[in-house]
Amino acid sequence: MPADKIDVSKTEFILSQPPDLHAADVVVNARDAGLAIDLPLVYSVRARAGARRRARTRSAVKNRAAPKGSATPKSTAMVNSPNAAVASKADFVRARTKLSPKEIVAQAKSAGMELGVGYVYNVRSADKAKRMPAAKKRSPLVFAKAERVSVSKRNEEGLLKMLAAEIGLGRAIDVLRAERSRVTAIFAG
Repeated sequence: MPADKIDVSKTEFILSQPPDLHAADVVVNARDAGLAIDLPLVYSVRARAGARRRARTRSAVKNRAAPKGSATPKSTAMVNSPNAAVASKADFVRARTKLSPKEIVAQAKSAGMELGVGYVYNVRSADKAKRMPAAKKRSPLVFAKAERVSVSKRNEEGLLKMLAAEIGLGRAIDVLRAERSRVTAIFAG
């Protein structure tokens, strides 16, 4: 027979148990205390509590990393002094724009960081893509309002229409005229 019922919610009871206590033992302790708790409830309550604890820890770390009264942003401070402490590997790479990737890797190794030449290229290309205006970014092939032509049909007229849509009608006409004059010159001999 269970002891007198306690006046605590199931969640409070689960969280009051030691975190390293097995979930099955928490269920047994709850039954002894007069509460009906099952294993999935123990797992879900502990998971939610852990998520909240991790979120509080992350926000506390973030608040410590960037004091409210800082006058200069991190990126400006790092660009001005490449030897200053950096927040991430990417910031380390960004602070050394004038160096070659191999030199950056060597400096990172001496600073106790592990990164490769490929990582330096990836960071630089990502930054370059962010700086590029939207009009210059490579976009997928967009056809004009003309009919869509399937490439799998392999008909020459369809390929010609696709080429005209890709390079523009004016340029396509110029290419065709130049090719026509070259072919007639060959036949004229």
